[in-house]
Amino acid sequence: MASGNGRGSAFGFAAALLTLICIIAWPGVATAATEGPVRPAESLLDSADLEALDRAEDAGQSHVTLLIAAEEDRTAAVAAGIRALGGTIGFRESRVDYVRARVPLEKAKQAARLSAIE
Repeated sequence: MASGNGRGSAFGFAAALLTLICIIAWPGVATAATEGPVRPAESLLDSADLEALDRAEDAGQSHVTLLIAAEEDRTAAVAAGIRALGGTIGFRESRVDYVRARVPLEKAKQAARLSAIE
């Protein structure tokens, strides 16, 4: 999602900072982001994400919140995919291609495989 105006790097920094804040502040939160074509969920989620999912499962949580960076202009596609998995959209900001969603814990890895995720 690189562009000449630095939007990609600024968004990447903001997303990384937000992910760090969420992992520290909300142990049941997991993030979903990719760096290319669809791959197995385990390669899309980093170790901190997988640990957050494990903690949520250990705590008996039925749902987790995902912070998702969508491909440029694809937030609607991500939102539709999340809803198809039984999730809900808590916030969507199309200007920065960001979606915050709540999904059933057992669907979190499937959500990480959505094709419109950056």
